[in-house]
Order: sequence, then C-alpha cells, then structure tokens
Amino acid sequence: MTSKSPVRSCEDVDETALSFAEIRALCAGDPRIKERMDLDLEVSKLRIMKADHNSKQYRLEDDLLKNFPEQIQEAQGFIAGLQSDIQTLQQHPHPADGFAGMEIHGTTYTDKTEAGAALIDACREISDTDPATIGTYRGFALSAKFSGFLAPTISVKGAVPYQVDLGADARGNLTRIDNALARLPENLERWQTDLSNLLQQQEAAKRDASIITYNALFRKVKENAMFVGPTGCGKTHIWRCLQELFSDRIEIVDGSNITADGWKGDKKWSSLLQSPIFDTGKRAILVIDEADKMLAPKYSSGGESVSQSIASEGLKLMEGTVVETKSGSVSYQVDTSLISFVLCGAFSNKADEIARNSSIGSSIGFGALSCVAKAYDRPLMLQDLIEFGVMPEFLGRIHRIVNLQPMTLDDYYRIIDSGCGPVRHVQEQYGVEIRMTKNRRRELAEDAYRSGLGIRGMENRIRQLVDDAIFENCNRQSLEL
Repeated sequence: MTSKSPVRSCEDVDETALSFAEIRALCAGDPRIKERMDLDLEVSKLRIMKADHNSKQYRLEDDLLKNFPEQIQEAQGFIAGLQSDIQTLQQHPHPADGFAGMEIHGTTYTDKTEAGAALIDACREISDTDPATIGTYRGFALSAKFSGFLAPTISVKGAVPYQVDLGADARGNLTRIDNALARLPENLERWQTDLSNLLQQQEAAKRDASIITYNALFRKVKENAMFVGPTGCGKTHIWRCLQELFSDRIEIVDGSNITADGWKGDKKWSSLLQSPIFDTGKRAILVIDEADKMLAPKYSSGGESVSQSIASEGLKLMEGTVVETKSGSVSYQVDTSLISFVLCGAFSNKADEIARNSSIGSSIGFGALSCVAKAYDRPLMLQDLIEFGVMPEFLGRIHRIVNLQPMTLDDYYRIIDSGCGPVRHVQEQYGVEIRMTKNRRRELAEDAYRSGLGIRGMENRIRQLVDDAIFENCNRQSLEL
C-alpha cells in the first residue's frame, strides 16, 4: 500500500484469479505453481517487448513511406532556392568603398545610417499582422508585419525568405541583414548534407530487389514482394538487370492478360510457370509485370468479380503448392514453395486519386504557399492497395511492398549506356556497335523524362535511330548516333 493521500492504491495485486486446482496446489506446496507464476511474468515481459518492437517498426515504416520523401522534397526545394539567392547576392555586391543602397517605400537611400533609420520607421508604421512589402535590398524584397511589443522582425525574401530580428541601432540592423545573407553558402552546404543523408536512407528501398534475390536464391527463403511506381521509373528494368546475372533463376512475364480458370483466354496462373527454370527443383523468382492491370477491379456481365477470381487462384501459388503445368506436349509439376513471386505495377489510378485528395504544404520559409500534390508524392501503402481493389488475403501473401519514385533527368542520362541499359539491349538485338554523342544522350534522356514513357520509350527511340541508320547502309557494324 502507498502512503499517498488522499488516494490510496495497491500496487502488488492484479486481476489474476486462481482456480480451485491452483489453490490446492498452492496449499500443498506444489512447486509447479511457482513455475507458472514465473512463466506468466516472462510472458508479460515478452508482450511488452513485442509492443515496443511493433512501435519501432511502424515508426520506421512511416519514415520510409512518408517522412523521408516529404523531407527530401522540402530539402530539394530549399537547396534550389538557396542556389538562386546566392546568385542574386553575387550580382548585387557592396561597392568596394561604400554601401549598395536600400530602397524603402520608393525612396532610395545611399547612406547607411539614413537607410537603417528609414527601415526602423517603416517597421513601426505597420499595424497589420499580415506581411507588407516595405522595400528592396541587394536584389531581395523586404517585408515586415506588426509585432506588438516584441522587437521588429523583417523577412528578406529572394527565392526563399530569411528572418532577421532588428534592434535599435540603425547601422547595426543593416549589418545583421548582411550577416544573414553572408551565411547563405554555409546554409546551402548544410542543406546539401542533410539531403545526402535523406537520399541514402531512401536508397534502402532500391536495394530491396537485391535483398529479395539473395534471400530467395541463396538463403532459400521464399519472399513475395510488390514493386509500385509510375511508368518508366525502372520497376521492371531492375529485375532485367538481375536477370542478366541469374538468367537460369529469374523469369519475367507479362501479367496484364491473365484470366481466371473457366474464363476465355489461354493465359492462366499455371501458364506463367511454363519456363524450364521452374522444372529444375531449384529456388527461382517469377517477376509478373503489369500486375496492377491483372488486379484491377473487373466484372463479368453477370456481376461476378473477375479480378477477385484471378487473385483467389493466385493465393495458393504464392503461399506454396504443387501446380500441374504444360510446356508444349510435356506436362510436369511445379512446387511453388520454391518460387518467390514479385509483382510490378503502377497503380496509377490510385496514385492520381491520392494526389487529387491531398495537398502538401511547403514549410520553406516565412509565408510560403501550399502546392498541389502530384501523383506518387506519397508512396502507396497497404490500405491504398486495398482501396484500389486488391484482396486483403492476396496482400497478406506479400511480404514486402517497395515504392519507387519517378526517375529524374540525371537518372535517365546515367542509365542510357549502363551495363544493362537500353543501348546494350538494342546492340544485342541488332548485332551492331552503337556510339552516342553527349548531346544525343541528353536529348534521349530529356524525351524520356518529359514524355513520361521512361526507359521503354527511350529504347524505342534508339531502335528508330538504328533503323534509320541501317536503312542507309545495312552492312554497317558500327553506328554513330
């Protein structure tokens, strides 16, 4: 019992009720009753540890799926603003022997003391709590608002606003503004460091494909995953690169036209397993491209959900079962417990819906305006896929959901002639050597980025250029594009 007043509580009694058998064992001195009490205590501790583990896991999921992307977007916007403001500052330096001048309410002051006094007077005249523009200084707009009994604060705004607290000294206030502007390069370096750290954390999601491959092929752990991202972001390209390394263990198929058993169409779940790599008894990975089209809600004329039927048939395969399949005239059985399934899809309708219903407020500086969210600004999560129409039971077989962000212009530029990029694919198809100028690579990257067609569009464009060159001379073995 505690001695606290006025509330008394008992700290050593819980709600546990003993059965008659337990009371008899206790009175008889049975040691098993102590063992059970110790076991109950250990179970309670394990439950607390589990709750703490789940809490940390949910926090990490929030960081990866929501917090990191938002922080990266904010950092990128701030860095772009700082770079622009540094250029503005360099274009409006102080003269070597004087003062650059300040404009207050249309009057230009070339004397530092007079400019500082005019700045203080302009701040004192403001009676509105909304920011009001009072002048310009070294290419930056000056604004202030009513601060009551507090010291006045002005906003020095270029691409990004900066807050400067003013004092009573007229010349000292100008020095404070100059000091704030002089710290822009230092702020830029700090933000670039922060962005680099955020991007490194975001890169963890891009390593998931390698982790899945290692787990499935070498650790012999079945792991189903879903890769979600916009068209052209490289979902399938990642697995094509891995297929180059493990051609006898990874198969990529198109899942857009799969039909349920009993429905018209030859492409069923079992037909996806016709590749010889699944008949070897070894661990393998089946990558199903365009999975969002397979899982998108579809209904028959009688109102039956075709997509639900397709997903239901896939449950046992993803869980692990023996399937009878046929390749040509040969029939054989495939054990899907040895196969890891990877589904790739854009789910663009859901991403667009989230963008329409959301807005991301920009916290860059003072008085910044909110901007309309774009598709894939927020990664798609489990509940989003359920709302899209994917069966919860189907998603229950997915161990990992990987969200990919839209590729940048630099990403497309780097990937053009990478080890498994579109140039190499076209070279293998045509049996020719392709050399590209720097300008041509930049042109292809910009077309892929602006059109949204991504890597596939870039590869198609390269094929057109090769076709045009071969039309002129079909015997050429080396092409300069």
